[in-house]
Amino acid sequence: MVGLTYDFDSKPKKISGIIIKMTENPGTSQGNTKKTAKNVISTNSSKKWSRIQILSFVNKTLDCVVNKIEDLRTGAAYCQLMDVLFPGTIRMRKVKFLCNQQFEYIDNFRLLQQCFHELKVNTPVNVVQLVKGRFQDNYEFAQWFRLFYDINFDKIPDGYDPIAARFDVPIGIGPSIQYRPASTPRSVCETQRSDRETPRSLLPNYFKLLGLVQVLRLRVGWCWYWYSTGHLSNH
Repeated sequence: MVGLTYDFDSKPKKISGIIIKMTENPGTSQGNTKKTAKNVISTNSSKKWSRIQILSFVNKTLDCVVNKIEDLRTGAAYCQLMDVLFPGTIRMRKVKFLCNQQFEYIDNFRLLQQCFHELKVNTPVNVVQLVKGRFQDNYEFAQWFRLFYDINFDKIPDGYDPIAARFDVPIGIGPSIQYRPASTPRSVCETQRSDRETPRSLLPNYFKLLGLVQVLRLRVGWCWYWYSTGHLSNH
């Protein structure tokens, strides 16, 4: 699942069964302070967590309710955990926190991989296996990610609200929610277009009303014709 071979210039450091490799950012010497992460490789002697411990960690950190390891296959929880570790590196508006289709899971893991690339994280992610939802694949990746999180964790960002950060959308398996951040109002054109559109459910009533108006116009016309001709003939 998690790749174990890497090519680094610096020698790795092994602490309690975890191999930590620091990545050098080429632009650091020029004053570039771009973020980088500490790379982690899980070994046989690495610390292990039970599925209950992993789920408890995810639910407590993100203030969510993930009931099964298999539910982590959406990738949404990993995206928000990266937002906790490295704020601003994940485009949270793009994350599908509540979803139930594999293409949506893949989109989330694509965001995660883009974040890994930006932070110089060299661990490959076997997305094809993860999105299938098998326990063992997701458990192994969750084990690695917990190691990665612990090594890179400093503190929760000040004022960080995990629920507000994901726009009040729950994390889980279910129909996608089309949400719009409160700071993004609808455009004038979009509002005008929706106001002009006539719902299909109203069309039958519209045509009935139009036909009734036509009948009334004809009847009024005949009545006026009858009245005018009768009045003129009497004189």
